[in-house]
Amino acid sequence: MSPKAKDIGAGASAESEYQRRRSARQSRARARFGSLGALLARLLAEPQTTQAWRQGAVAERYVAAELQRLLRDDVVSCCCTTGSFPAAETSTT
Repeated sequence: MSPKAKDIGAGASAESEYQRRRSARQSRARARFGSLGALLARLLAEPQTTQAWRQGAVAERYVAAELQRLLRDDVVSCCCTTGSFPAAETSTT
């Protein structure tokens, strides 16, 4: 994923936070144990709090894609049967 694509859209801020936490963990390990620490940080399981940010980003992208699919299907089916887009609903109160 390109840096620009990662900075916008659904899940972008959660993905950025995940990357920030992951990078900080690797930096701390490298500072404390050298290159062996950086390798261990990559091989050992990430803390649950870090994993949660990654899972949140994936979930946000999934929900956004599903909403987009559902809304597109709704608009397409409406246009095909009526020949026009649905009018905006207005309140009569």
